[in-house]
Amino acid sequence: MEVLGNCISLDQPVDDAPLLRASLGLRESDFVVICVAAWNTHQKRIDYVINEVARIRDESVKLLLCGEPEPGTAALKALAKQQLGSRVQWLTVPHATVPRILKLCDVFVLASLKEGLPNALIEAALSQIAVVVHPNDGARSIVRDDTWMTDLTGAGNLAARLMALRSAPPSAALLRRLREDVATRFGDRHMAKKFVQMVRGTCEQIDSHGATGA
Repeated sequence: MEVLGNCISLDQPVDDAPLLRASLGLRESDFVVICVAAWNTHQKRIDYVINEVARIRDESVKLLLCGEPEPGTAALKALAKQQLGSRVQWLTVPHATVPRILKLCDVFVLASLKEGLPNALIEAALSQIAVVVHPNDGARSIVRDDTWMTDLTGAGNLAARLMALRSAPPSAALLRRLREDVATRFGDRHMAKKFVQMVRGTCEQIDSHGATGA
């Protein structure tokens, strides 16, 4: 058996009217944190993200929560309103729009303590923005550089990491290296080649067994 990983398109549609921060009510001077995930507490830990961003007492630090509601989302929205007021936005958009929104943000956060292979993390890395993830098996399978790993089990850990990234943003070269590493393993062109190799290898084994009478 051979297992293929997730496959993400590297070709983003060209738009004559590029999405701007102003269209989302954001200023160029804002420090924008985005989490692309289902709005729940049990897996994606959106409550943790809300509380951590709220620790940063700066009106220019904004949180975008991009996903879809689940049972319990109403309580999360109430928490966000209490903790962040107008500093938070909840967005449910077509999937094709997500990469465009990611490019407008400064940091992508995924607070899950356990993950499979989250497409959102792959897309964030391909967008060349900083990422913050917990060092679980799924995240390590995608992001192999410990630079992007933070222990997200403790109160204050995410807030501290976000403030560090704001004061010392990662270089363009580091972000480019992250994108290239992820693209060579999860990009559609790479995965298409792996699929072809898998099919050919399977056919060769079938031919070999047939020739020997197995």
